[in-house]
Amino acid sequence: MPVFPTSLNRWIDIITEPGWSFGFDAEKGYRGLIEGKQTMAIHTSGVYAPGVPAAFGSDFSSTCFADWLNFVGIEDATHVRFAPTVLNGDVDGTRKEAEAEISGAAVGFAVRLSEVGTIQLVNG
Repeated sequence: MPVFPTSLNRWIDIITEPGWSFGFDAEKGYRGLIEGKQTMAIHTSGVYAPGVPAAFGSDFSSTCFADWLNFVGIEDATHVRFAPTVLNGDVDGTRKEAEAEISGAAVGFAVRLSEVGTIQLVNG
């Protein structure tokens, strides 16, 4: 079972409401209602990371969160992982890689928002 921070759990519980974030049709099933949105999720872990042996855990949280985003209709999601932080001889290097990925995704988000006229980019 995934372990999310209490505030994230509460937020998910509050907005996951029929008619607001998802709908149901007896013939077509569930449908997410939060469409046309983009999000970035940053996943951290002390021990688990892709490629480590199963004895070090499994990734329940990011897969569950990705499923929830899709359930409510958010299909444009960027997932960045900063892990592991314990089984890692180069935590600073791993953090810098995650920060670079986050910066690149942020620029991509800004470009897409400017394309639809939500924000105006200014070159400094």
